[in-house]
Amino acid sequence: MDNKNLSILATIVTVLFCGIPGLASLCLGVLVTFQGPMFANPRSDTLFSLSLLCIGVILIAIPVVTGLLTFRKRPPKETNISPDEPIPPPS
Repeated sequence: MDNKNLSILATIVTVLFCGIPGLASLCLGVLVTFQGPMFANPRSDTLFSLSLLCIGVILIAIPVVTGLLTFRKRPPKETNISPDEPIPPPS
């Protein structure tokens, strides 16, 4: 993304729609893990809490990756061909 404002907007939108629900999912996963049995089967509690924790980690990773990709510094494009030099024929 070339526009700095668009980069900031994309990061804010991903934080609102992915980061905050990810944090909520992590908190709910921890609560389900440490509270008493919620379902009749203890395996269901474990699978439910693990799935919430995994979803939370994935949702938190999305804004981090978006921020890193949009705000990284790109090297300038170099052109080795001068405007006066003719283009070589394809080989």
